[in-house]
Amino acid sequence: MLHPGGLLPPSVKCLSIRYDDTVKHLKKIANMVWLNPHPILFETSIGSIYAHGVLFAIGAEISTLLLFNFLKRLKIDTSWCFELVLAVFFAGLLGARIGYFISYPNQYISPLQLFAIWEGGLVSYFGILTGIWVAYKLISKKYKKISERYRYLDCLVVATCFGWAIGRIGNYYAGESFGIQSSFFQSFYGRVPIQLFEALSTLLIGIIGKFYLLNKNLIPGALTFIILASYSFLRFIIDIWRDEILIHGLHVSQYVSLVLLIISLIGHHFIYAQNRHNVFTSK
Repeated sequence: MLHPGGLLPPSVKCLSIRYDDTVKHLKKIANMVWLNPHPILFETSIGSIYAHGVLFAIGAEISTLLLFNFLKRLKIDTSWCFELVLAVFFAGLLGARIGYFISYPNQYISPLQLFAIWEGGLVSYFGILTGIWVAYKLISKKYKKISERYRYLDCLVVATCFGWAIGRIGNYYAGESFGIQSSFFQSFYGRVPIQLFEALSTLLIGIIGKFYLLNKNLIPGALTFIILASYSFLRFIIDIWRDEILIHGLHVSQYVSLVLLIISLIGHHFIYAQNRHNVFTSK
């Protein structure tokens, strides 16, 4: 009921002010959590909890669970998949970390920095190549038949796409791999959110890859190279907006993308050449 003169009672007016303040605070928190880079999630008595490290760990766990699911549905041995993931995880992590200091030598201070992954500083391509190389070596020791090796690798690569997407979101919150400044993306700290673009692209690749892995009878190994080629092509496009020095019109990451794209296409051709010569059925 309105007071004389049409004014709100003091109690209602107070509630209205509190409601407005609450909405403002919630909007502020949402903006901080969802849009603006926020490297530290929260502080504890023993130290800081970093968004990059947390999301990286969540991504690794999801990839592991998906790999187990894929192997089980394709009736492939799952007894050692956790050991494989653990080895590939640390190999890829170490490769990506070493790659970061090779790419940015001015950031290197001491060998102990290699293990400080919660601070960010990973170069994806080094991690990808190191992880795949270690994975294939370990899988080759377990399986002698080439088709079984490639099929296992297909499952691993598809599962990794989902974890990679989550890890890239952590990369965004860590404030790494900046995009160029743009007023259009003012909500994203005024820069093109290339990390989120890559996360979305990798997620879509993973979803499509999962469909073909479980529903299409592709030649073993073909899916691995298709995914690598797709990722390289999309990274080349996304990195157009990367905020780094250009070398002859391209960023360093774009040159690496082109190299990986060529390697992937050659690998894809090699897989089909092996299939034509019945390598998969004879070994």
